[in-house]
Amino acid sequence: MSRSMLTSSTFAATIALVGGLTIGTNAQAANDYVLMCNPGQQMQAVAGQRVSTQEAFATLTFRPASTGAAARAPRSGECAWSDRGFRPGEPNKLMFRDNGKWVQSLCSSRGCTFRTNSRGIQTMMNAVKGGRPFVVRAYNDRQGNMVITRFGP
Repeated sequence: MSRSMLTSSTFAATIALVGGLTIGTNAQAANDYVLMCNPGQQMQAVAGQRVSTQEAFATLTFRPASTGAAARAPRSGECAWSDRGFRPGEPNKLMFRDNGKWVQSLCSSRGCTFRTNSRGIQTMMNAVKGGRPFVVRAYNDRQGNMVITRFGP
């Protein structure tokens, strides 16, 4: 089986699984939707911390896919809604906030390390760095961000 067929099959299986799991979502998550992302060179993640609010955050910029992930797996650097492509004007930036958490980076001549006690931020950074496709639930906050409410289907 070719790599592209395998990737499409993997995304199709994920969509089928997501469909089965999201039927019973609670009212609080009613406005978030499944977004599938495939890391690549065009995708960048940045993590930081707001000391004044004790909030750790991560943002991730991506190329919006023109086709939904059910029809075609997102290409390298793209994110796609499970059922449709991105509409004009929809943000191409994911945002995750985690109150009461911290992030830390340490750089030396041997390279840099990244540490955090935020499981969500670590999950996002590991996926981007490792180049592994990932799934989030997100909504448009109408302020230029797709806000992540959950990692995984």
